[in-house]
Amino acid sequence: MYSPGYLASITINNVTYEDFTSTANWTGTRNVANKTKLGQEFTSNLSLTATSALSVQMHLESTVAAAIEAAFMEKTPITYKFRAGALGTVDFGERTGEAIITEQSYDGEAEGEWNAAMQLIGTGPWAYTAPV
Repeated sequence: MYSPGYLASITINNVTYEDFTSTANWTGTRNVANKTKLGQEFTSNLSLTATSALSVQMHLESTVAAAIEAAFMEKTPITYKFRAGALGTVDFGERTGEAIITEQSYDGEAEGEWNAAMQLIGTGPWAYTAPV
């Protein structure tokens, strides 16, 4: 039913949907502030806030697409778990966190399944679990 990809699970209103993404990109960004001193050759930086973002493309059944659409319309944070390489020989570990869907798109197929793309921005830190 699903093509090989990365294992991903989405929890919306305490219901967990497991699926496989075909492509994914997790990005962690940290803001910094320059701390300069007179006569100092190099600037030093202070670590400030961090942001997590995830971009995924996946193949969904229509029931999962409906749950994601409802979460998007209600502006409800979802819990997203992403494990890159869980189906292959290379395992990158797992990222888990809450996120808000900021962008989504769907392409429908005749069989009632959907190709979906989502952009998510974290509402806080995403926990990282190293591979086992």
